[in-house]
Amino acid sequence: MSDMPLSGMLVQRRAGVEAAIEALRQSRNLTIAATAGVGAILAGFIIAFGIYGLQRLGAIDARLYARIDAVDSKLDTVTSRLDQKIDQKFDALAARFSEESARNRQELVGIATAISNSITAARQPPPGSPSSGAPTGPAAPTAPTEGGGRPPGGLR
Repeated sequence: MSDMPLSGMLVQRRAGVEAAIEALRQSRNLTIAATAGVGAILAGFIIAFGIYGLQRLGAIDARLYARIDAVDSKLDTVTSRLDQKIDQKFDALAARFSEESARNRQELVGIATAISNSITAARQPPPGSPSSGAPTGPAAPTAPTEGGGRPPGGLR
């Protein structure tokens, strides 16, 4: 061992332990400061990337709305073309229906005229009949009637 008295060794050791404790206190403070610094740097990066992300979202949003507007205008164009085509088809259908109706009407008028002519011809007495005023020859015999103008054996 050494020539140092026991109390001197204790004092020396105590001084060494106190220095170690002080060093630990300093390192703890340094660790806390380093952690706070790294945290601040990380927070700065997070905020910077957040702002950058929001700007990118704004740009993406603008492009997205531009594409939506382009699609909307194309959809409007397609809709107007489709409306025009449907209107043309309805107009063509109406014209065809009108032509068909006119043909049917003409056909019905022709049938009605034929029926009317037939009825008129049936009502006219044949040429040379007594009602026309010219004698046609001997009169046709009529069936004898029983009393009251009914034919014999006819229905009562």
